[in-house]
Amino acid sequence: MKKTTLLLLLLVSTFTFAQTVTLSSIDGETPGDFGLSSGLTLNVGTTYEFIIDYTGQETVGNDILVKILEGGSYADTADIFVEPVTAASGQAIIQVTPTIVQSSAILQVRSTKTTDFDESSQENMFLFNYKVDPSLSTNDFNKNKLAAYYSSKIDAVVVGNSVSGDYAIYDLSGKKIVNGVVSTEISTASLKSGLYILSTAQGVLKFVK
Repeated sequence: MKKTTLLLLLLVSTFTFAQTVTLSSIDGETPGDFGLSSGLTLNVGTTYEFIIDYTGQETVGNDILVKILEGGSYADTADIFVEPVTAASGQAIIQVTPTIVQSSAILQVRSTKTTDFDESSQENMFLFNYKVDPSLSTNDFNKNKLAAYYSSKIDAVVVGNSVSGDYAIYDLSGKKIVNGVVSTEISTASLKSGLYILSTAQGVLKFVK
């Protein structure tokens, strides 16, 4: 009985003090969902909000660090974000606005004291692989016309049967306004009057509400 109790205490302690650093969301989506909707592609001039969760951290002389690696070494790459850890568990929010086109980049999230580069793992360091494309423009969106149209009568975009998967609606600044799964009618009731771009895996549609 004593051995069983001791084992349970050890297991509880292990989970309680697990040291983790992870990226919980990007623009309100899980990293997986964001990857599906964006193709792991960011755009120049568009701001993205990254929310980082951490647990089991030391609270003295410890920081949450974020770097963007573009092929250079870790030591030679400046931090784009540093936040002192004041509680063992917490959340950090950063905003990233790409300024140059990049064929490949890595957003690295880690903490100062709990990341061991000799035994690095997803528990104490998170890597988000992505690329950066030019800023969104109406000319780019018009290249692949979508089998869909906007109907003011039902305040929705009517979508053809050939369109499926996830969708996102952007304003002309490139900001994502709405996203979801394609259906025959995509409601635009929450959108203000203006010009928007519906993006899907099959193509895009520019429409005016």
